[in-house]
Amino acid sequence: MDDDRDTREEDEREHLRWCRDFIERSPDGIGRIDLDGRYIYANPACGDRLGVALDELIGKGPDILAERLDPASAAALADSAQIAMTERRPDTVEIRIKGPDGETIWALHTATPWYTASGEFGGLEFHAKIITELKQAALDKERLLDQLARIQTLEAVGTLAGGIAHDFNNLLQVVQGVAEVALGVPEPGGPGQPYRDYFARILRVARRARDLTLKLLAFARGENLSLTTVSINDLVRGVVEFIENSLLKERQELRLELRLVDQSCDVTVDPLQVERALLNIITNACDAIPESGTVRVETSVEEVVEPTEGWPQPLVPGSYVALRIIDDGVGIPEDARRRIFEPFFTTKEAGRGTGLGLSTAHGIVARLGGAIDVRSHEGQGSEFTVFFPAAGSPAAAAVQERATQIERGVETLLVIDDEEFNLEIAELILESRGYTVLSALGGADGLETFRERHSEIDLVLLDMIMPDPDGPRVFHAVRAIDPQARVIAVSGYSQQGRYEALEAAGAAGFVQKPYTAAELCAAIRSVLDG
Repeated sequence: MDDDRDTREEDEREHLRWCRDFIERSPDGIGRIDLDGRYIYANPACGDRLGVALDELIGKGPDILAERLDPASAAALADSAQIAMTERRPDTVEIRIKGPDGETIWALHTATPWYTASGEFGGLEFHAKIITELKQAALDKERLLDQLARIQTLEAVGTLAGGIAHDFNNLLQVVQGVAEVALGVPEPGGPGQPYRDYFARILRVARRARDLTLKLLAFARGENLSLTTVSINDLVRGVVEFIENSLLKERQELRLELRLVDQSCDVTVDPLQVERALLNIITNACDAIPESGTVRVETSVEEVVEPTEGWPQPLVPGSYVALRIIDDGVGIPEDARRRIFEPFFTTKEAGRGTGLGLSTAHGIVARLGGAIDVRSHEGQGSEFTVFFPAAGSPAAAAVQERATQIERGVETLLVIDDEEFNLEIAELILESRGYTVLSALGGADGLETFRERHSEIDLVLLDMIMPDPDGPRVFHAVRAIDPQARVIAVSGYSQQGRYEALEAAGAAGFVQKPYTAAELCAAIRSVLDG
């Protein structure tokens, strides 16, 4: 009997040692508080998480946590303790604690009543399970879902913009055409002088409206380069005038200063896209000034002697036009400065920014052979320097070559579209590059042509939006005639979902209208040479 009792006592001692070791070694905070809320036991993890020695913690009340908890967590912890004490049951809440190095620690805090050996209520035991990694993963997931929602919203806006711009351009074509015809009628059969002035005004407004729809189409279809040589000073003046007539009308305390260099600042760029990039950067500078202040815009011509290193987009040696946007706003913290060109990253409050402005600007400038240098310190304003290759420089020539390089071919192509004008444009582009072009007006004519001559046709360019039969039906009929037929889908609308179905069925590619000659020929060669 004594041996059995000794064994049981040894087992109990071993069990107690195991429990003590488990609690002492746990990465979670475990401890006890008495009825007055003072700590009577805390394991080492409690001290580590709070950055205090255990002898400083024991005997202290809840005030020792006050500076470590945000107000919401402090209130939740107090409510949880009250529930556990009054209702004599466990209660769990999620809290956020500031660690010894200022880091955020997330924990699930469970308060459980404990009782003395005589059965009296002695206070609360607590277990703070650390869930920082799980919480961060959940926050990352939430952020990604929010970004996905933004992307889907932008896609919807892009589709809407493309559709509106496409239809509006057709209306503008009529307005512009009638005005041009009226102005071209010679006297005396033409309109009198007052009416000629009216028609001239209509024509000017129609051309401005056309520029607007081109911007909408550029947004809807992506970044297609349309290069021309312009003065950066002229582009800056236009953007600043727009900002002064819009944003600054509501912010009279904000000043825009121009310091434009008095020498040639010609650059070979896509003016619409550069205006978009500059608008984003200058508007961002204005937003960085909470009250009164100044945004200064300067231009200069500079030589880059050695390749730049450590920049988001390095520059090759050569002549560049530099554009500096300097503000005396709040500045950018170092951690944010490293991320400002990331899509969707923004330091603005919810609803005031998408986080796409600077990333869009960076993408535009990089594609034009330039770069953006950012210098800023928190509380000391910011300086953005945008470099564009000077017109005629090797870097500008390289950009122009990439944008205008058009590949030739000798194959036979069938173009199917329900608009005669689109067929004529495709014929002009492709025949001038050496292709033999067969044109078909509409899906029925296209199917008949393919059925009769499919053995000599190397590739089909198929418009997706046509009256019955539409593009997808024609595609499947073509593939039924020749399962190896190579077909490129063409459309002026967002066709992502529909094209994916065709791609799965064997479509070779997709070209977005309105396309450039380079884009069309590159897509054709990619399919034929692939």
